[in-house]
Amino acid sequence: MACAAGSTALTGAVAAATVTAPPHARVTPRCLVPGTERTIDQLWRPDMSAAIAYARSRVGDIAFAVRTADRFYGYRPDHAEWSASVVKAMLLVTYLDLPSVAGRALGPGDTSVLGPMIRASNNDDAQQIFDTVGQDGLRALAQRVGMTHFATSPVWGETSVTPRDQTRFFLHIDSYVVARHRSYAMRLLRSIIGPERWGIGELAPPGWKLYFKGGWGYGTGLLDHQVALLTRGCARVSLAVLTMCDGSHAYGKATLKGIFARLLRRFPTRFPMAFMVAAGAQTRVVTVGRSVQGRPITARVLGPDSARRKVLLVGCIHGNECAGVAILSALARRRIKAGVQLWLVPEMNPDGTAADTRQNAHGVDLNRNFPYQWRPISDPTYYAGPRPASEPETRAAMALILRIKPAVTIWYHQHQDLVDMAGGDRGVARRYAQVSGLRATCLPFLPGTAPGWSNHELPRTTSFVVELPAGPVQPSALARHVHAVQAILDGQRSGSPTGCGP
Repeated sequence: MACAAGSTALTGAVAAATVTAPPHARVTPRCLVPGTERTIDQLWRPDMSAAIAYARSRVGDIAFAVRTADRFYGYRPDHAEWSASVVKAMLLVTYLDLPSVAGRALGPGDTSVLGPMIRASNNDDAQQIFDTVGQDGLRALAQRVGMTHFATSPVWGETSVTPRDQTRFFLHIDSYVVARHRSYAMRLLRSIIGPERWGIGELAPPGWKLYFKGGWGYGTGLLDHQVALLTRGCARVSLAVLTMCDGSHAYGKATLKGIFARLLRRFPTRFPMAFMVAAGAQTRVVTVGRSVQGRPITARVLGPDSARRKVLLVGCIHGNECAGVAILSALARRRIKAGVQLWLVPEMNPDGTAADTRQNAHGVDLNRNFPYQWRPISDPTYYAGPRPASEPETRAAMALILRIKPAVTIWYHQHQDLVDMAGGDRGVARRYAQVSGLRATCLPFLPGTAPGWSNHELPRTTSFVVELPAGPVQPSALARHVHAVQAILDGQRSGSPTGCGP
């Protein structure tokens, strides 16, 4: 598979088709995505047109595919390329299913090889596993999966794979692993090390579990591949993007990210009712209002009403700036200390979230619609509504805040990478910034905002904005934000209550 000078992706898009899962794969009939009342195919279709157009604009030999339990989409899906390290997922499964391994517990001799092979893509360990399972083992697995264009090689990295076959394998990869080793195998595929979490690893959709394996040609640009599985409850989506003759590894990684980003456009990532709560936690769900289109605005309440300190978090008020929902979801799984009650409102603008728009269904920017120093704004991006508090979502937020009188309210926005200490006790917002790693500053005053109204209406409380970076919250950042909220729950603050300095 040599690279020809000036090689470019060929034409050959394949329309969506109905597919049948392997007989042994555990597929839930009419699987509804948790937090919704719809299947993944009802919620989303990959943007094949955009992905194909992008692929044709890139240097390299490109092929890709997307698969759900019932649908398949492909661009040159049967085009074969050398596997490089993506075959390590097959090596892992083949090894764990060996008769000499399947029936016993894994020992250090197993995990010290399998772990680095998958998580850090160690080639020496891959060679050791390949020497153990052989080409016959890989061929047997390919036959079990139902692969149609798979071919082995004496060199494991030159195994021949296709996007169609790899999405078929990854969609139910856990079902090919013996039960006693299944969780171990999937844990490895979820814990790829940071330096190798490019491409799909940078785009992991919030609310979904990501399992993936990449392959690349020693950083030469000979090839750059990734195969992935996204799961949420019973819902599954597998994707495979294979590229060869990229010119450089950096260019190949950019191609992968660009294709995955286009395929995953409008992928469902917001699930306001899908929180899991720590066992034994005192918790309930409260409907605090409804949107213009009648969608419920709900709050998850952790801790007793008798708690003296109440904190309110709003994950999303602008429907296209909803990364904060992931922070609320993580917090909903934690125990709350005695004396504190935490209110989590993932979606204050559910109509905007559904439409992927900043504004609500009336075209109003809710964060310009609150009564404090409201003024008319005709700019459609920041349209303030016909009058103060004209919107049901605004009134629901006001009623909730006046009802519970939170000591601290945090509003999550995007994409400025900062904490706005505009009002209230700025030492509280500054402390959040310190723990989360964001820059603390005071942005210019804006009329009709939720924090401005709250700080004015309840002067002994603090309401502030956290502007998250663009894209989903990455795992390391998520942990920092959870710790930052914990600091606020503990009543921590830092520095001047009125100054804007760090």
